[in-house]
Amino acid sequence: MKSSDDPMHQLLVRVLYHFGKCVRRRRMNMKLTQEEFCKVSGISISELKFVEAGDRNVTLGTTLRICLSLEGCSIGEIMCETSTRMLEDEQGLFLWRSVLRTLRGSIKSVSRLRRRSSE
Repeated sequence: MKSSDDPMHQLLVRVLYHFGKCVRRRRMNMKLTQEEFCKVSGISISELKFVEAGDRNVTLGTTLRICLSLEGCSIGEIMCETSTRMLEDEQGLFLWRSVLRTLRGSIKSVSRLRRRSSE
């Protein structure tokens, strides 16, 4: 299966898109240019551009730097906002449900295998 056909990959793409939009909106509410924000956060301008465009799966460390530079926003706070936007997005909601169904099926399969092996 190509990654573009994988619902988990598609879900990640949507999450990154919404995360980037949340970062951009918060930065702009602070009335900071990308350059000014990068000076505060210590990340490169190219990294910020990728993040805001939803084209970069950032590390936890970079996410923390971004959040702290967004007026002390917590990672949980921005991920909650990202999740809310994701669930308001029809495609995002569809992907979320699809991935959850797949995960539930996998968990049930593992549980059945464990029961069989313990018998």
